[in-house]
Amino acid sequence: MPPKPPAEPTIQMKMSPKATSAGHDAKSLSARLLRLMTEQLSVAQRLDTVSRQQSEAIITYQQDAIDTLLDDRTRLIVTMHAAADEITAIGHALTGKAPIRPATSASRAELISAAPPELREPLSACITQLDAVLTQIQQRDAADVRTLAAHRDDVARELAMVSTTNRAAAAYGAPLATPGTMFQDRQG
Repeated sequence: MPPKPPAEPTIQMKMSPKATSAGHDAKSLSARLLRLMTEQLSVAQRLDTVSRQQSEAIITYQQDAIDTLLDDRTRLIVTMHAAADEITAIGHALTGKAPIRPATSASRAELISAAPPELREPLSACITQLDAVLTQIQQRDAADVRTLAAHRDDVARELAMVSTTNRAAAAYGAPLATPGTMFQDRQG
């Protein structure tokens, strides 16, 4: 059996009391956090575009397009998850508290308040925009699930009608059973 690949490295960031008091690490970590959140927002906006295209493909029964779009979504989501791990580690380093999943408005407010004053507003705006985009995607996905369920029910009804139609056609086309011997009138 081949050896297991090494686990992906986790980001371990701990701020020393000296660095925290100086504010140097808090500022650089907050700047890094803002860059990551901005990248997350960009990826989420691309995900939103793909989500809109997927909804249109679902409505119009374009299965090949749906498959391609699902692959695109998966890549974007993997990208977001990778960055989320680093964002969580930075949040932990800034606040000194274990991350809360899913993030709450209180945990977000605490994260924003741990950032230097000049980065609080841009960080808050980025988080608000990201939440809005992700909420739209979730709502669209819920609508897509309902649309797919309706399509599934339509197909089930059509299959049931085909089955009923086939049974009815078979009943009309079945040969009649002849009871016993048949007589002919030869006289005419």
